Amino acid sequence: MISVIIPTYNREKKLIRAIESILNQTYQDFEILVVDDGSTDRTRDLVEEIDDRRIKYLYQENQGACVARNYGIACSKGNYIAFQDSDDLWLPEKLEKQLRIFQSNENIDIVCCKTSCVRLDGTKIYPMKDFQEGLIDNIRGPIGISTQTIMIKKEVTKRVKFDPKVTRYQDLDFLLTAQKKFNIYCMNEYLVERFLNDDSITNHPERVYNMEQYFEKKYKDIFNEKGNYLSKFFSSALLDAGSQTDNKKERDKFFRKALELNPSFKMKMKYFMIKTHIYSIYILALKLKGKDY
Repeated sequence: MISVIIPTYNREKKLIRAIESILNQTYQDFEILVVDDGSTDRTRDLVEEIDDRRIKYLYQENQGACVARNYGIACSKGNYIAFQDSDDLWLPEKLEKQLRIFQSNENIDIVCCKTSCVRLDGTKIYPMKDFQEGLIDNIRGPIGISTQTIMIKKEVTKRVKFDPKVTRYQDLDFLLTAQKKFNIYCMNEYLVERFLNDDSITNHPERVYNMEQYFEKKYKDIFNEKGNYLSKFFSSALLDAGSQTDNKKERDKFFRKALELNPSFKMKMKYFMIKTHIYSIYILALKLKGKDY
């Protein structure tokens, strides 16, 4: 059996759609654990109105998604665990195809797939194009893999938990820890549809900076490697976050750290475009051409 864990907080309008995408899976031997992280809307009523014994409603005081996922893991009964977000959709064959990977190779401990992203205007982008089918190596790393694509063996949770101190990039943190002990396989299929919303770096740029500081301490072995993928990832994230803050002192702090992490010509050019307000025009041009950014 597969235990599907959904942390949620005041997402009554989108949660049911996410649950239905699980109920519509071609593989049907699962339980759904909806972990309500202190919602004040009608989440509980709506979940309990669904007539399916496989759905279990769990409540906790508001402590964040990481604590909610760990609570769901503790209550799960399946041999495998999958994670879904309360505002995203699974394609019908997601669980079946991921389970097939596990069954074909007993040495695989975690299976991820790709996710398409639906913008606010309804257009789609398909990130992770450079990911190849197979095991994730220590050169590319698990950058870009989202929690709602992850399916793991239950035994993984005995050694890896979600870190409550991580307020952003929880998926990356979980996989970085897991990769030290387990094999992670990425499928070359887009089996999750993620909906981009207002909860982004435009609202919380400080989280990006704080998490870079936290990750740099927690994964100093990776950061100490020249040209490592974490430095490149956070350098780009910091430039984007810095461009969204109006506080000049904070913005300059973000930019300095970004160039410290990755002083490459490419990053310097991106920094120049942001400083001269060319970058927003560049992004708009890509969007008009229907390209990813």
